[in-house]
Amino acid sequence: SPTSHRRRKDLQGSQIERLKRDSKELKHYIKKQEKKGDSNLVYKLRAKYEYLNSRISEVELDIAI
Repeated sequence: SPTSHRRRKDLQGSQIERLKRDSKELKHYIKKQEKKGDSNLVYKLRAKYEYLNSRISEVELDIAI
């Protein structure tokens, strides 16, 4: 039904905003760790950051359909 579809989009919209906020915070944290010189942690965090952004893209595509 159109109502449940709209509700799903709203849920995904709020989910995506939360993911984007997490992504932005993670990016700042990565920069901090780079300055500290913790390259092992930075490597792991970057992988997490890439995964998070790919999830954001997937959800955005799903919303667009």
